Amino acid sequence: MDFYIATRFENWKTAKDIAAALRRCGEGVICPWWEVAERLESEPAKLAGYQRVQLNRSSAILDVQGVKDCGALIHVYTPENRGAWGEHVAALALGRQVLFFATDEEMPDLWNVFSFHPLCQRVCYQPGFSAAGDIASFASRFVESPNFPTGPLHVRDLA
Repeated sequence: MDFYIATRFENWKTAKDIAAALRRCGEGVICPWWEVAERLESEPAKLAGYQRVQLNRSSAILDVQGVKDCGALIHVYTPENRGAWGEHVAALALGRQVLFFATDEEMPDLWNVFSFHPLCQRVCYQPGFSAAGDIASFASRFVESPNFPTGPLHVRDLA
């Protein structure tokens, strides 16, 4: 399956690591947006004015196309709650499965209505969780299952 990885732009290293781990599991990855972040050294503020507008415009087009082309979306929540929600909602609108990852501590306070959609699976993990390898392994096994669950789930449930 081809995955789109959504998280805050500044969290690009985690997204890149998850992509590498997914590929090791035999999965595909759509729209490697972190390559732009890597080129900018994760400092998009280096671009100003017209350059920033053009980068954001082309990124938005590529991101929407990536969500359209994916089989499922992985949303890695960050406490700042910025980034990834646009892709999350686009995936739901297109009928894609969404795996929404947040820590045990964060999840109870996350009430965004789109994280409760039937196509979205909320997945809790404990701090210190090995994000890249564990998220990739979980996603690879989970979305292929014939009965995509819709209730709360914890990573430890699949151990």
